[in-house]
Amino acid sequence: MVAFLAISSYQVLQKTIWQDAQQHGYKREADTGDVYRMAYFEGNISYAYVFWKSSRNYLKDLLVDHPRLTSQPGNLDNLDKLMKDFPKREFPFLVRNRFLLGFRNGVLELRSNIFTDRDAFQGEYVVHVYLEHDYPAGAEPGELRSLLFFFYLIFVFQQLHGLIIF
Repeated sequence: MVAFLAISSYQVLQKTIWQDAQQHGYKREADTGDVYRMAYFEGNISYAYVFWKSSRNYLKDLLVDHPRLTSQPGNLDNLDKLMKDFPKREFPFLVRNRFLLGFRNGVLELRSNIFTDRDAFQGEYVVHVYLEHDYPAGAEPGELRSLLFFFYLIFVFQQLHGLIIF
């Protein structure tokens, strides 16, 4: 005799989320659930992720017509909490290195002033700040460090306080 286990609506919706995230390579922010996608410049940039959607907006857009959500709308709140708190291999949390500054053509390590070309960068971390510009070819990292650090501080201040400085 074969026993069948019923799969709940919530489990079906979870599976839909995990599959979509894995298919597109999304990552999410712990505690907020915000969804990030890989930065793109002449191909994906594996070390840089940019904000894409809030947790709730991602869920609404992905599941807007899903019959399991429309029949039980309370699942949206549970899924939003899941996005913020629950670790899952298919939809990992971002692990940022606050000492990595990303550019389209590579990564600058702020403590050592070493710039690593995009193709040579090997790391499991995501850059803390990604600038959609090329790092100047032939520039000595020490020459630009003060200016880059200033921009980095502005970025961090904006993220912490939600302020726009200009």
